[in-house]
Amino acid sequence: MELSHAEIERMRQIVKDHDVSRQPMKTIDLNNPPKEPYKYQKFPKMVYGDGNLTMLVHSEEELAQAIDDGWDEQAPVGGIQQPPTLSPQYEAEANRLQEQLEQSRRKPGRPRKDQVA
Repeated sequence: MELSHAEIERMRQIVKDHDVSRQPMKTIDLNNPPKEPYKYQKFPKMVYGDGNLTMLVHSEEELAQAIDDGWDEQAPVGGIQQPPTLSPQYEAEANRLQEQLEQSRRKPGRPRKDQVA
C-alpha cells in the first residue's frame, strides 16, 4: 500500500503538532535542585526588645502594637553581649540546686571520676 505525498505530509504535520504540544523531559539534579527566585515579603518580621529578646510580627497591626509596647524594628548593635544576670532570688535557687547536685555526687559507695583507677 503506497501512501500519497499529501498523506505523508499530513502524518508529518500530526507528529510535529504532537511534539510541540508535549513538554520535553527535563533532567533534574537532585543534589542541586532548581531554585525559586526570591520574592520580597515584609512579614513575618523580627522586632527586638531589651537584651536578647526577639519577637515575630505577622502584620502591620501587630507591628504597630509591638512598637507601642516598646519593641524596636532595628536590631541592637552587634558585639559581645553579656549573658543575662539572674535576680538574687533565682541566683540563690541556682546555688542551692548546684549544692544538692554536688552532695549527691559525694555519697558513699559511688566513686568520683577522679578516684576511679
